[in-house]
Amino acid sequence: MFNPDHDHAEIPFIDMQKLLSQESTDSESELAKLHFACKEWGFFQLVNHGVSSSLMDKVKTEIQDFFNLAMEDKKKLWQTPRDVEGFGQAFVVSEDQKLDWADIFFMTTLPVEMRRPHLFPNVPSPFRETLEVYSLEVKNLA
Repeated sequence: MFNPDHDHAEIPFIDMQKLLSQESTDSESELAKLHFACKEWGFFQLVNHGVSSSLMDKVKTEIQDFFNLAMEDKKKLWQTPRDVEGFGQAFVVSEDQKLDWADIFFMTTLPVEMRRPHLFPNVPSPFRETLEVYSLEVKNLA
């Protein structure tokens, strides 16, 4: 939402507890904020959602640890041809743009039957277990 006291717009925050509140004024107000965020922004940050901050911190730390692994270790999870899942590099291929390089890791975690058999079992522990717990928490939130 735009705050005239700042020179920039702020990403909308939606409070899950207020959305689920028994107080109609809280839930209606938060629902209006959700509508605005979806319509005007297309995204928002959800707070008070029930996923523990310690789990989210653990996921962030283990993702950083994963990207800090030696390239040799990350290549064990390399993307296969015509598959976006796995570790790889993405960049824009255009003569009109500067080359924008990024290391990426994409993997389906749920539903379990959609996992790539060459990926999930090979994700280093404890990152694999943390992804398992986090995926289930986010699924329950959804």
